[in-house]
Amino acid sequence: MSNAFPKYAGTIVAVITGSFDASAAVFLFYRLVYESSTDKFGLRQFFSWYTVVPLLIFTSQIAILPKHSYQTMPQLEENMERAQDASNDVHESDEEIESPLELARLWDKRKSRRQTKIRKLTELIGDEEERQQKVDREAERVVTSGVWGILHGQSAHQQMRSLWFNLITLVTITQMLR
Repeated sequence: MSNAFPKYAGTIVAVITGSFDASAAVFLFYRLVYESSTDKFGLRQFFSWYTVVPLLIFTSQIAILPKHSYQTMPQLEENMERAQDASNDVHESDEEIESPLELARLWDKRKSRRQTKIRKLTELIGDEEERQQKVDREAERVVTSGVWGILHGQSAHQQMRSLWFNLITLVTITQMLR
């Protein structure tokens, strides 16, 4: 999800992690209600009411959330490169327009639309300097880590059979149980 807003990736990861941790509070509230209701509010009632959660998620998926998934950072950077290319303001069909004034107005409109797109993309992914800093940090992480991307390019089956996958799974299970 943090890829949707690369400029705020750290904050988004922190919020999602905190939300995941806080989701366990539902069971604390259940225990408090169960203990105070002298066994009148059992598991059947709890999970009957709890079915509202997936219904809300389904409803929001249909009514509120976008129809298309977000674009990744490489896709956004590709969009930025295309938007910065001024040659996209001129189309082959422009030859059919006879009025130089109309042609200039059309090119100006396309240029304005392109600059608006550049401005929106810059707000989302940062300016050239910020993007370069991110690339440099990523390159430094790869060098420092020594194992970064070790499973890239392998099939899912090969990844799941690797020692790295099993170690990561073990650490995740341990953290979840903890």
